[in-house]
Amino acid sequence: MRKSTHSAALPSPQVAGAQRRARLLGNETWLSESQVNDLLMEAGRRRTAEQLRVARKLAGVTIEGVYLYPHVQFDVAAGDVRPVMAEILAVIPSDTGEWATINWLFQRRRSLDGKRPADVLASAPTLAIKAARDDFMPSDADW
Repeated sequence: MRKSTHSAALPSPQVAGAQRRARLLGNETWLSESQVNDLLMEAGRRRTAEQLRVARKLAGVTIEGVYLYPHVQFDVAAGDVRPVMAEILAVIPSDTGEWATINWLFQRRRSLDGKRPADVLASAPTLAIKAARDDFMPSDADW
């Protein structure tokens, strides 16, 4: 039996990024802009998903010209975005790309005992805010 002498090539950074995005899209629940607007309207809210996104109170990504929003950001019973999202997005630099922001939200953190910020938005929002501050606003002691 002959062994292969070549190893599988690693994907380019662009291909690896696309693969991560595809996994993330498949593993999480997402709402379209119209679904978010319907949720907000049903609760009597006068803001749109676009207004909330532009005001940095809601995180979303665009795929082929369509905005999608992670469901975990919403308190469906209240018909609104969880207030913690505005606090988190205020900490994340405004020039951070939308995919980088979403990736951070779904990335496991040692400071959260291996959980993702998305996992604690409802149950422990202050921990999610602290994780954002730790990652995006390092203290002088970190130098």
